[in-house]
Amino acid sequence: MTDRETPGAAGLETPGPPDPEWYRSFFTGLAVEMWRQAVPDTRVAAEVDLAADLLDLDEGDAVLDAPCGTGRHALELAARGYAPTAIDLSNEALEELRTAAAASGLELDLRQLDLRALPFEGLFPGAVCLGNSFGYFPPDGCRSVLEGFGRALRPGGRLLLHSAMAAECLLPGLAPRVELQIGDVAVTVENRYLPLAGRLDTRYSLARGEERMVRDASHWVFTIAELGRMMTEANLAVTALFADGEGADFILGESDEVYFLAEKYFKSDR
Repeated sequence: MTDRETPGAAGLETPGPPDPEWYRSFFTGLAVEMWRQAVPDTRVAAEVDLAADLLDLDEGDAVLDAPCGTGRHALELAARGYAPTAIDLSNEALEELRTAAAASGLELDLRQLDLRALPFEGLFPGAVCLGNSFGYFPPDGCRSVLEGFGRALRPGGRLLLHSAMAAECLLPGLAPRVELQIGDVAVTVENRYLPLAGRLDTRYSLARGEERMVRDASHWVFTIAELGRMMTEANLAVTALFADGEGADFILGESDEVYFLAEKYFKSDR
């Protein structure tokens, strides 16, 4: 065995993500346009229907939407008479949302914040984390995100969290390279999964006419059980799993995404 083949004292090491803070610069230009065209209005309406039902929202209720991106869910929530607080790190996305809300005559509370540092305490009867927006950070950071949701909800408040990056959903069909046409944006996706790190590194090459963009992203991948335990540690108890935004049952081996419904419990309940 050569020195190159001998693990160090810490064991076999895995490389870190290409850009540990990729999410700070990813959501601009063509990348934003790609995601906008990838999610039809019918899906947004269905997800808000599901959220309003599962979170047991009444008209005027405050709802935390984090991260909100360009605000497709926040706008729909506001249009239905709820009071969304929309959180995102991207100033570009928030400015687009602010413009859209003003044009529609809708009121939203917009805040530029890091998901790992949500400042709220017991304010919300409901919260949503949609659009496959969980898993941007290493495990400790992801725990901080869930802890923030746990603090922000009132006792008995509920969180609806969507992920296509849960291991049971992602890994069975993961391909090293995929070519897609999303609206008028041509997309090449190159995937590299690092099993010891539990992380998927992805390079997106985007093109529309003469416009070109290459962006790297990383998602940390957890099993559904691991996510459930992380939620429990954040004072959130998972009460149901769904396969899509219309509330279909989650079926192992068939569902390529998962929606978690979790409820903040009283400390005396555990």
